[in-house]
Amino acid sequence: MRHAMKGLILVATAICLLAACKGGKHELSEGQMKQIMWDLSRGEAFHTYYLVRDSARNADSAAMAVYAKILAFHKVSADDFFYTLDIYRNDPKRYRILMDSVNAYGSKQREILFAPEETAADTSAPKVRKQIRSANE
Repeated sequence: MRHAMKGLILVATAICLLAACKGGKHELSEGQMKQIMWDLSRGEAFHTYYLVRDSARNADSAAMAVYAKILAFHKVSADDFFYTLDIYRNDPKRYRILMDSVNAYGSKQREILFAPEETAADTSAPKVRKQIRSANE
């Protein structure tokens, strides 16, 4: 997990360097940051395990494209994301709370993803039994 967070921070820094500057910077809520950080870690895994295997791709540009799509999906500029990330990094207590909430959010998402499907109750069984009993009488 620690390695993944270092990679995420490195990638986030790279996005900041490649992104064009737009207007003022706005601090994102903890809830937004939690979802964005979770999606960025999933995007990093996608990049590492699927995109990097294709040797014809430029790994760095593919990674930047994945991260840019994630920020666009959340309708957040790279400037706002990195501005907020810097605020959290400069306050270790808030950063720890954010990382704990990202981990808890990820655990919950995995539980939902891997939860066994509930099967519908078989409402026809009592009717069938009744019909069988009636036929046997």
